[in-house]
Amino acid sequence: MHLITPESDFESAMLRSQALRDGLIWRIPRRSGAQEHVFEHVQVILGRIEINRRFFSEFEYRVLRFLAIVHDSFKYQVDPDQPKVGENNHAWLAAAFAEQYAYEFTIRKDNILAMIINHDEAYNTRKTFLMNVVAAKVRLGELLSQPIGNWELLLAFSMMNGSHYTRLDNAFWFESVLIEHQLIETRLSQILTL
Repeated sequence: MHLITPESDFESAMLRSQALRDGLIWRIPRRSGAQEHVFEHVQVILGRIEINRRFFSEFEYRVLRFLAIVHDSFKYQVDPDQPKVGENNHAWLAAAFAEQYAYEFTIRKDNILAMIINHDEAYNTRKTFLMNVVAAKVRLGELLSQPIGNWELLLAFSMMNGSHYTRLDNAFWFESVLIEHQLIETRLSQILTL
């Protein structure tokens, strides 16, 4: 049984990793008490990527699948009793894992790793704006200085990763920020099926 159906030899090799498989079967605790396996969340995102495939090049499609598969798969390694920063942050752990597979892509490895590390930052930065505008502006400046390379791809992933209204609302806010800073031209929210 495949937790995720691979579409390439590259994905098959990556999905043979026990560390990744352990992360995919881990249950994500939710405040509501409901839980879902990481692979169930990934499958939803992969479905959204497939529905929107026509808007992406074959390369972008492969990158989006890669991001979907690894982005939350290392939450199980986070120590909940410690601050969720650096080596105790699921995105950082996912990027550390992904580094060994990033050779598959022709864009610079640091662009892919920056996308993984920052995949939740639209959500986190908007939340910060609602609590502390000064801190949020600093956080936004740090985010916009990251070596993302393809902001539309990160935004598309953020939108497809959104599983509820709050996350999508934050992704739409992030889209406006990226347009304001002239990092993207297209309003993805008007073309993607979410």
